[in-house]
This record gives sequence, structure tokens and C-alpha cells, in this order.
Amino acid sequence: MAAPSPQRRNAAIAAAACHGVSVIMLILVLIGNTHIRPVLTDIYFFQLDVSDIIPLSVQNAQLLNSIARSLGLHDFYQVGLWNFCEGYRDE
Repeated sequence: MAAPSPQRRNAAIAAAACHGVSVIMLILVLIGNTHIRPVLTDIYFFQLDVSDIIPLSVQNAQLLNSIARSLGLHDFYQVGLWNFCEGYRDE
């Protein structure tokens, strides 16, 4: 049986390295947003920032944004694997 070509061997090594990095990143996402640690609190699946839901170029944008806040719309939402977080930027 012939030995694999160098291109095939290099491609297999690159694929294995990418797979290894992806497993490490998956583990970080799985444990992220579960403990209050400097790095883990910044890892999440999805973050939605709705602090300025109405653009400032619209007339009365500040008033409309304050109305949205008084109706219960938070400034940001973060979704992790195990939980979610919602809050206001100035609190």
C-alpha cells in the first residue's frame, strides 16, 4: 500500500488541528456565562443590544426610547447555554 501524499497528510493535520480548537471553544461556550469570572462572563451564544431601539436621527427619539424602557424593554439581552441575562446599561 502506498504512503499518503504530502498534501493529503497536511490536510488531515490541518483538519485535526481545527477540530481540536473547535472542541476547546465549544467547552468554553458550554461553561461560559455560568460563573462570575472575568473571561467567562463575556462568553455567550447571543447578545442583543436594544438600548437605542429608535435611531437618534428620528424626531423625539429620546422620548420614544424612554417609553420603550418604561414598558419593560431592557437595554440588553444575553443568552448563554444555561441561562440568560437582561439589564440596563446605566444600572
